[in-house]
Amino acid sequence: DINNIVKARRDDARACYDKALPSHPGMEGNLDIKWTIDPQGNVSEASLDQSKSQILDQGVANCVIDIIKKIKFAASAKGFETHAHYPFDFHPKTFTPKGASSANK
Repeated sequence: DINNIVKARRDDARACYDKALPSHPGMEGNLDIKWTIDPQGNVSEASLDQSKSQILDQGVANCVIDIIKKIKFAASAKGFETHAHYPFDFHPKTFTPKGASSANK
């Protein structure tokens, strides 16, 4: 299943976002990547779908596209191309200081 294969690479995609975040504070939302899988299971083309993305930073998009392009998908039994997309939903991580709790009033 294409979604499960992509979800397995989600941490790699998250690293692309986290790397760009310091120079783009406040950047968050969907980064929708669309791609074509050839009949042999290779990604033949991939791009940012700007109409479905809130994150339009090309550096983050290219980093995630590179990850998608390295994935080997299952070959098509009938010899067809497959069109796919995945909406990566990125938000800055929030950290709670160790020992901090709302119970300490």
